[in-house]
Amino acid sequence: MQSPLKVVLTLFFLATGLASFSQQKGTVDYIVAVVGKDIVLASDIEQRLMMMKQSGELPANGDVKCQILEQMLTEKLLINQARLDSLKINQMSVENALQDRMDRLVATLGSLKAVEDMYKKTAYQIKQELRETIREQILANQMKQSIGEKIVITPTEVQKFYSKLPKDSLPVLPDQYIFRQIVLYPPAGSNAKLEAKDKLLSIRERILKGEKFSNLAILYSQDVESAKRGGELGFTTSKTLVKPFADACANLKDGQVSNIVETEYGFHIIQMIERKGDLFNVRHVLIKPDFSAEHKLQVINKLDSIANLIRKDSITFENAALKFSEDKNSRLNGGIVVNMVPYGSNINYNSTKFDKDYINPKDYYSISGLKEGQISQPYESVDDSQQAVVKITKIEKFIPSHVANIKDDFKLIQDIALQKKQEESFEAWLKGAIEKMYIKVDSSFAKCDFKSKGWIK
Repeated sequence: MQSPLKVVLTLFFLATGLASFSQQKGTVDYIVAVVGKDIVLASDIEQRLMMMKQSGELPANGDVKCQILEQMLTEKLLINQARLDSLKINQMSVENALQDRMDRLVATLGSLKAVEDMYKKTAYQIKQELRETIREQILANQMKQSIGEKIVITPTEVQKFYSKLPKDSLPVLPDQYIFRQIVLYPPAGSNAKLEAKDKLLSIRERILKGEKFSNLAILYSQDVESAKRGGELGFTTSKTLVKPFADACANLKDGQVSNIVETEYGFHIIQMIERKGDLFNVRHVLIKPDFSAEHKLQVINKLDSIANLIRKDSITFENAALKFSEDKNSRLNGGIVVNMVPYGSNINYNSTKFDKDYINPKDYYSISGLKEGQISQPYESVDDSQQAVVKITKIEKFIPSHVANIKDDFKLIQDIALQKKQEESFEAWLKGAIEKMYIKVDSSFAKCDFKSKGWIK
């Protein structure tokens, strides 16, 4: 622990440093703000501004640099609290966020070279600079979440919140569906598997002869998302991967290419890029066996027979799902599908309700023509991993578009009320943290219209 004298001296030198650097603006980087023992540099703000421009996250109104500075000042306070609470973050989440940030930059600018040209640095140097920024952002967000997690809301508070809401402020909910499914995977014929393996062997041979793994992944891999990144998955651990894939990664050295690996997704070849303790980054090429029309027809006929048994009351849909369905996420729930993908503004994430705009288009085409209790004809679709499947579905409940209300949408109103209470609690925490912390902001930002008061002391 630092002595009080050392802390005072640190603050003195930071404060005097801020003043001296301020006189040199335009020629060198300078200290914009001091928060406790942390500083914010002008270059930090410029880097954040550049990232926001490239990702399309610039606010529509107000002084952008003032808003970025307040965001960073708030982060510094949260990070200080995180240190006091000994809060730890998962390094893998940092690496994944870093990879996502790089992917978005590449997607925006068109190529990795364009990103390097814009930053005037190599991809490695860009990642090194962004990594600490992202780590601090994640730590600050995690600290803010921990503050919010302590807040609870009672049913009485929800009712009181709802009664005070202007009715025209309530969201209009789209058509929603609760549905069940029975899913079967067409069997891949032996010829299809041999063809997939032969294709991968040819790709592997080209890599061993000197062609770039990433180029061939872009051209041939059927893992659409990673193919955009040259097959790169980003830093992860073996726990997040299916076992055969993880086992193959465990035996690879940097740069080494695996033999063919079979998983539930298809056939892969894998190249180790880099290891960092328990974390590793690999790229892969995925080839899926093609299902023949004959095999698809077999599965369609089987599902047709199951559907007829259900319609004749020989078996319930729930029991049929448990007995026949190959979808591990829904079969134990009697086929009920849970919305597990937090996509866009879908308010029904982690719910059995699906907004119509967030249902797989192939499923929606089948579901939209059904009434409650009706069962679809067998149809081709895809699972969450874009694997080909055949399904039958049953509409459990259809909820027409309506204005959210306390009776039908209590959980939604509760979430809105809780979020409001958490925001108020955080604002109170922030006000107290600003009052207690030594904060010094450069005079060039003195006229900023900050959302929270007290930054300028």
